[in-house]
Amino acid sequence: MRNYKQRQQIEYVANHDIRFREVRVVGPDDEKLGVMPTDVAKQKARNLDLDLVLVTDKADIPVCRIVDLSKFLYQQKQALKEQSRRQRQSKIELKEVQFRPNIDVHDFNTKCKNVSRFIDKGALVKLVVQFRGRERSRTNIGFDIINNVIDTVGNIEFDSKPQLNGNKIIATVRIKKDNV
Repeated sequence: MRNYKQRQQIEYVANHDIRFREVRVVGPDDEKLGVMPTDVAKQKARNLDLDLVLVTDKADIPVCRIVDLSKFLYQQKQALKEQSRRQRQSKIELKEVQFRPNIDVHDFNTKCKNVSRFIDKGALVKLVVQFRGRERSRTNIGFDIINNVIDTVGNIEFDSKPQLNGNKIIATVRIKKDNV
């Protein structure tokens, strides 16, 4: 059994499927035609070679629009696509970079470059310094490492201050407010 992600389908009630006694009608050029019996509205749409589409049935009197149905569906599909694209862009990612207390200079610089790259893409970065065994007695080294990352990268500030949590020091950084 395959599990496909289903796209959001927009379904509209149009023409003969509209079952209300009277509707409020908006014309093809956004002019308001007022409230009229559904049969009269369908006839007006037919005379213009267009479709009568139910926009909303939540109002006291349902609202219909006289439009070309295929063009209307295409525009709605494009608007939904644009909305989902904006939603994806506004989502903030959280990236994690891990350090050890006895990290070498080259490894430290490489990880700082990664932090800088993540920050430039707009992500929040979680800095983790993990201790093992006897290293836990030297937690000040972990705080120094996180401060060195801040100094090395340069255009970042703390989103959450460094805290010792078990055998890890965790801090979250983001781009400075004045750089946004």
